[in-house]
Amino acid sequence: MHKPFCFLIYPFVINGLFERFKVVYLKIYFLLKNSINAGFLINRDSLPSENELARQFDVSRNTLRKALKMLEKDGLLEKRHGSGNFISDNVTAMNDLTGLKGFSEIMANDNKKIKNDILHFEVQTASPIIANALAIHFNEKVWFISRLRWIDDAPVELENTWISVNKFPELTLRHARGSLYHYIENYCHVSISGAYIHYSPLIPSGEIASLLKLKKNNPVIRVQSQSVNTCSIPVIFSENYSNSLDYPVRFFVPRKNIAASSLCI
Repeated sequence: MHKPFCFLIYPFVINGLFERFKVVYLKIYFLLKNSINAGFLINRDSLPSENELARQFDVSRNTLRKALKMLEKDGLLEKRHGSGNFISDNVTAMNDLTGLKGFSEIMANDNKKIKNDILHFEVQTASPIIANALAIHFNEKVWFISRLRWIDDAPVELENTWISVNKFPELTLRHARGSLYHYIENYCHVSISGAYIHYSPLIPSGEIASLLKLKKNNPVIRVQSQSVNTCSIPVIFSENYSNSLDYPVRFFVPRKNIAASSLCI
């Protein structure tokens, strides 16, 4: 039995960002691809029948098959004769909904070649927005880290992060090149219990589009993330811009295996 078909109400549709695609099968292709990347459809899930999909999209089966063939070529879909279309075993969502993970942790588990380009690593004065997000005083010093994330030689995410200097005074450029979660939990012994996440689709600025090597008017997902410790005190605030066509959206989930002796700062 098929689970509810979620991608027909995906935020990109509501905001009309796919209206620029004049070729119908391309609209269907990008809608399905975003639904897979967002985790609405996961590996080994079966799609509804081609007749049902064509009915939902109000297109012919020939038009639908063009979109499905593109997904097969991308390695996202497998066609099994006599059984239908299935999400490929190679597809992994950004989080499996069993625990909050950072970029480096996920990609390491997924055997991906990853790289972080540090665009900025500096001390700034906290603006009212950043101070509120980190629960610190206005004008308090914060680390600002801007990283461009790469997967298999493709830029997929621009991440801007702010961390309190007073709480983490020994943070270095070397730490910033790796997992900030790993540094905070293993070096500073502060467990991260989870994150409050808000995500929204938008058309990026020219600078962000250039960094992510996107074509003009290609949408991104903006993800604002406030990671908190076991006392619900903010530890990290990040604003990420993700290539929504090739990089999954993240969800709010609890972090597993919280150490009983972890510190609350």
